[in-house]
Amino acid sequence: MKLRTVQRIDSYNAGSFEKLIGNEEPFIFPIGWRALEKWSTDYLMSVAGDAIVNVSAAIDESSSPTSKVKAKFRDYIIYLVNKYANNNDSDKKPPYLKQFEIFKHYPELKADVDFSFLPGVKEMAFWLGARGSVTGLHCDPNHGVLGQVLGKKELYLFPYSQRAYLYPNSKYDPATECCDPDVRYPDYTVYPRLSGAEGLFAELEAGEAIFMPKKWYHQVVGKSINISVNCFFYSYTHAITTNIVAYRLPKMLHNAGLYRTGYCVCHPND
Repeated sequence: MKLRTVQRIDSYNAGSFEKLIGNEEPFIFPIGWRALEKWSTDYLMSVAGDAIVNVSAAIDESSSPTSKVKAKFRDYIIYLVNKYANNNDSDKKPPYLKQFEIFKHYPELKADVDFSFLPGVKEMAFWLGARGSVTGLHCDPNHGVLGQVLGKKELYLFPYSQRAYLYPNSKYDPATECCDPDVRYPDYTVYPRLSGAEGLFAELEAGEAIFMPKKWYHQVVGKSINISVNCFFYSYTHAITTNIVAYRLPKMLHNAGLYRTGYCVCHPND
């Protein structure tokens, strides 16, 4: 497996950003969000502490069983800070809060992040984890930006042309394709084709964001207690057509127990 470093840019505006995303290759850029100064764990508990969240207890995107735990947001933060304040990674699979729709329930937090430079329709989600928290290798159908508010993450990224090397599985994740290998520790005995994969590697610090083009496979790993916000964006035409047909309708049927149930990233099957 060969990895090269993701490019960085120092400045941008809405016009130059649109040109950059037209290249459909990842890049890292600076962000100056209010959340960088404001979003301490204490502050987030004061705003959203009573929210009930689904916390992942496994690498959901792999073929292994999906494991979820319900908890109060406040209790999850307290557990995370107490156990991982020293960035202890003795627990190989620390619990990970993924894609929490915090802005839907607490819209006042939207003012603390800024995706105004992105074109089209935007969908945001909140992530909170510790050292060793992992989003398994997968690709999404829409362009996305991941902004780092607290801590550090590492990312491994592969263009869709590398699909044959990445061992996709059949686990259901709406409009997304998941893969089995943990590319941090490539096991070429189990996944021999993985040795031929060529991709990118990135280190993302607080105050930075990364653009991830649609259909680029990526795995994201926490290197400390970390807070991130991601934003998918797409055209209004796509929102009305493809996004409804490929994502929203199947997801609605799935959540109602009518489509591809029992083996998915979103419901426990451990």
